[in-house]
Amino acid sequence: MDGDVAYLPALVKVCQAHDALLMVDEAHGTGLLGPTGAGVAEWQGVAHQVPLVMGTLGKALGSFGAFVACPGSLRDHLVNACRGFIFSTALPAPVVAAALTAVGLARSEPHRRRRALAHADRLASALGLPPHPSAIIPLLIGPEAEALARAAALQEAGFDVRAVRPPTVPEGTSRLRITTGAHLSNADLTALLRALEAMP
Repeated sequence: MDGDVAYLPALVKVCQAHDALLMVDEAHGTGLLGPTGAGVAEWQGVAHQVPLVMGTLGKALGSFGAFVACPGSLRDHLVNACRGFIFSTALPAPVVAAALTAVGLARSEPHRRRRALAHADRLASALGLPPHPSAIIPLLIGPEAEALARAAALQEAGFDVRAVRPPTVPEGTSRLRITTGAHLSNADLTALLRALEAMP
């Protein structure tokens, strides 16, 4: 929920020591983190040591659907035993083509990743938050009703900021979840900060 990132090198070592399988959810890392946009595992230098990566073709890639990257034997097991996969239909060819194009853009245009992350850093700094590893900035509000009211006010002002509330987060820790993107201008961020400052 907060865009925080696990330290994967330590988890890799623990899994290797105990013969455990490590799965990394790259839903928010794909297309954004790492030298080629492959995600947190690439960013932290352990991509070849993570046997199971799950991600989305949405979010940074702008398409929809999901993927699992894993060794062939594990893939065969999932294809034959994963209930959610067995009862789903294949993605339409245009959706797959759009996702592949987006992967190519993520690799060939790293300035987009840098811009999205720089926006997140600027926003976090302006809000008095520590530097953030992702493009998700959580702003803890507390009471659910207050978070909903603030999100509604921001949406009314033209900002697509959502409230995250129980049961997604514990009671009393409702928050605004702000996500930055490369498409935003510095003026957009300034306007958002002014809108946040103006809230009671």
